Amino acid sequence: MPRKQARPKFSHESKVLAGMLHFGSVPCAAGSMSYKHKELDSGPVLRELVCPNFLIKIVLHVNGGPRVCELVRYRWQDVRLTGAWSGPAAP
Repeated sequence: MPRKQARPKFSHESKVLAGMLHFGSVPCAAGSMSYKHKELDSGPVLRELVCPNFLIKIVLHVNGGPRVCELVRYRWQDVRLTGAWSGPAAP
């Protein structure tokens, strides 16, 4: 996944996956999900992963503001899925 300025961190705490997103020193988002709660069929998950993805590419001006914003379509290639699970999540 493209990431530029924010720092995501994921950790495995006992039977829970925990995630935190920091922008500089500020925590922006936190979430958790039970670990390997329910196994999913890998076929539909793989189809979702290889479909087109989109992101906004921002080219900054010399003053730090946005100069050019582009909507970019990309596809993941050579995806190898080793497993897929679902579980209840909490913000």
